[in-house]
Amino acid sequence: MKKKIFALALTMLAISASVSVTSFANSVPYKAPGDAETYVIFGSDNRVKVSDTSAKGSNAICNLTLTFVHPKTGASKTVYGTGFMYSDLTMGTAGHCIYDLTYDTKAQRIKIVPGDSPSGGLDSVTISNRNNMHVLPEFETTHDWKLDYGCVTLDEPFSSDVKPMSLNPGLSNSEYKSEYLTLSGYDWKSAQLYKQRSNKLVTAVTTEDFSFKYDTLSGMSGSPIYTDDYEVVGIYNYGPNGVTGDYVDDDYSDGYNSAQRMNSDCYDYLMSFVE
Repeated sequence: MKKKIFALALTMLAISASVSVTSFANSVPYKAPGDAETYVIFGSDNRVKVSDTSAKGSNAICNLTLTFVHPKTGASKTVYGTGFMYSDLTMGTAGHCIYDLTYDTKAQRIKIVPGDSPSGGLDSVTISNRNNMHVLPEFETTHDWKLDYGCVTLDEPFSSDVKPMSLNPGLSNSEYKSEYLTLSGYDWKSAQLYKQRSNKLVTAVTTEDFSFKYDTLSGMSGSPIYTDDYEVVGIYNYGPNGVTGDYVDDDYSDGYNSAQRMNSDCYDYLMSFVE
């Protein structure tokens, strides 16, 4: 069975529309990034608001404001996402946070605020040079969900308050289901950082991705999924299929949120931009 049209966890200022799709399969699925707009809480919202964004791990996670301009019509839109620093000069995120699949173009500019909070972030930079925005050329041309990862390179490092995470491509299938993993990302409506930690939420693992029942809402696309050692093992990029609305029953089984696995291809690409 195919998994078709998963949701971007990235939102426009306009109200999102839900799209119904086929159910999840454990085999390598098909996804069409950018077609759906559903973000899902499973039962109760079990996300925890991060009160201290300067703490270890949280200070590496970035609130993203992304502006895209249509290359033909000149139409402009602002969307939101999440990223994470994994070296002093490189920030990882979902590929569709850098390259918009509807406009077929990279961002015009990306505002990056690590450790953002209602009282302000730890630092801030706006990147407008597209040479600093990196996704695979094949992702731009094919929109292949298996290539939905990328990074942004900075010209200067953030302040010393920002401590990068590391990348771990070595987690086994069983460890994805048994290790305590945390997903942390920004909810665009509140501009606040939320996280959820559990070893019981991963439901399936493939060589390309893994699915889970972590609660997510708009703006959390690009969120790191990491171990207790602050090693990133996945990048959140899609919501579940077969859903209308933001909430489903806790026992919902017709598709889950899913993430890019930190496999060797993803790891090698992201590390190729680390000096």
